[in-house]
Formats: sequence, C-alpha cells, structure tokens
Amino acid sequence: MFFIKDVDTPKNMPSRGRALGHGSARLWVYLHQLAETPQFLRPNRKAVREPRPTKVFPAPPLSRCNLRKPMFEYPDAKKVAILGDTHGLLRPELSEHLSGIDLILHSGDVGQMTVLHQLKQFAPVIAVRGNVDDHLKGLPETELVSIQGHLVYVLHVLANLDLDPAIANVAMVVSGHSHQPVIRKAKGVLYVNPGSAGPRRFKLPVCFVRAEFTETGIETHLVQLLG
Repeated sequence: MFFIKDVDTPKNMPSRGRALGHGSARLWVYLHQLAETPQFLRPNRKAVREPRPTKVFPAPPLSRCNLRKPMFEYPDAKKVAILGDTHGLLRPELSEHLSGIDLILHSGDVGQMTVLHQLKQFAPVIAVRGNVDDHLKGLPETELVSIQGHLVYVLHVLANLDLDPAIANVAMVVSGHSHQPVIRKAKGVLYVNPGSAGPRRFKLPVCFVRAEFTETGIETHLVQLLG
C-alpha cells in the first residue's frame, strides 16, 4: 500500500462552476487538469469516497476573427479595388475601371467562382465567403491583408466582427452584405462597405470603392457604375 502526501488547497481557489463561467482558455486548462486529478489519500487511511468520473470540459470556441492565421502581404500595392455582393454577375461597367489596379478585395456573396476567375485577369484577388457562397469551397470567412504596411480586415457581415480593430492595429475593415455603400471612420479605423457591384437591390446604387494606399495613409473613393 502506498500513501500520497496531503496537499493544501488555497482558500481563494474559485469553484468549478464559477470559474467555468468566465470562459477563458486559462481557466479551461486549469479545470480540465483538475478534473483528471485523482482523489488524494490521507496517510494510513483509505479514500473517503470513490473517485469521480473524469469530466471533459469543452475548449473555448475559436474566434471568428483569428489574427494568428497567415497574412497576405502586398507591400507594393497602391491602387486597390474594393467590391462585393456580385452574386454571380461581373458587369462590363466594372471591368472598365479595373485597368491598372494592383489588388482586388471582394467582401463576399461572390455567387459564382467564374466571377473570381474573371477578376484575376486584372489583379490578384482576396475574397471571403458570403451567406450565398456555401457552395464555393475554399473561401474563408475572414482574411487579414497587409497593404503598404496597413492592416485590412475583410469579412462579409460587419456584425460578426468580434475584435476591436483599433486595439488590433487594423487600419481598415471591409464588409458587405447590406448592398448599402458606407465609408466612415471611427476611433482611427476606416470602415468600408463597397455596396453591390452585381445585381441592383431596390433603388440602391451599383458601385464599388477605389482605394489609394500609401505609407502615410489611405484615400477612398466611391465609384458608381449605375446611377
């Protein structure tokens, strides 16, 4: 028979239920290890009760906005076309504006992979998956791009942004989904929704955004394809 020396438990150690409620990864690791620890035996005495079954605590969900994924870098790109919600339609009016573009950002709802193939004839394309793109394999939910040293975060639905861009040093957040063009700045971060460059929705304009990147800043211009 063997004995295990008593171990003092800190008085301020949080209970399992209260600690689990915080949802942090560090607490999850602590509780997971605690659940696998056998009951301690007192010297010259048998265990008071049978060991409890091992509990497995679920890992914290991965953030939708994962900044640790590999990043695309375009240090020499200056002229960038930002577009979205093409829904399978690449208008000839748009193609006329893509000559001389260094990079194309697509904010989702591509519709058909042929749209991306056609856009790649003009410049490299970074695209994310929209709510109508489930059939397009390989498109990520988000992308992080460095352009002239400025971080640009691309996703489809702005409401799904689960990080603070200002704290993450993101210069621009690109989104889509609403078909409503928006260019605004908040807390030093530029928020851009290029609207829809595809089928017209209601009376909203058909448009995209043209951005000029330099080492000192970003200038954006809304370009209407159809009034």
